[in-house]
Amino acid sequence: MSGVEIRFLGTGDAFGSGGRLHTSTFIRSACGDVLVDCGPSTLASLRRDALDPNTVDAIVLTHLHGDHFGGLPFLLMDAHYATGRMRPLVIAGPPGVADAVARALDVLFPGSGRLEPRFPVTYVEWREREAVAAGPADVTPFQVRHSTTRRVSGCASRRAAACSRSPVTRSGPMRSSTSPPAQTSSCASVPATRARRLITSTT
Repeated sequence: MSGVEIRFLGTGDAFGSGGRLHTSTFIRSACGDVLVDCGPSTLASLRRDALDPNTVDAIVLTHLHGDHFGGLPFLLMDAHYATGRMRPLVIAGPPGVADAVARALDVLFPGSGRLEPRFPVTYVEWREREAVAAGPADVTPFQVRHSTTRRVSGCASRRAAACSRSPVTRSGPMRSSTSPPAQTSSCASVPATRARRLITSTT
């Protein structure tokens, strides 16, 4: 894998310690653009760094804590109403990710949880140690320790896949009545492999 750009849009914790923004990592390769996590400040971080949110092909959520996926409602509403996105988007996360996103949308924008977006949205549910395709990337989640008191599920590695591969997943509106209940599983950090360039923005 060559010509990979990694940009840390935010590296902060849930409380913005040290003035850092919420966690989100932007990965660009010849295959496409991927976000790893989408904290509440992600949309502003993308625009601050002159990165078009509509070029993002997939968003991979390590877990469903608000500081890791709370920016998704803003990104989805911006794409639907403000920028007229038409490009398909893959959202990958733990079991229950589609319902978790729909509930977050309903809380922040009442009634929007059943919104049919103008662009195709596909949800991918990953399982521990099972590789899944998330847009232009392969994702393999591993259980890691999020805190000193418990072990929970999370993501530990990803590698870029062929651009032509399409994930085999459920697609449709932002809400799916068939999804299992959301799990607040967690993880620590996600190393990207074989990166040629590392571009770190001020957070």
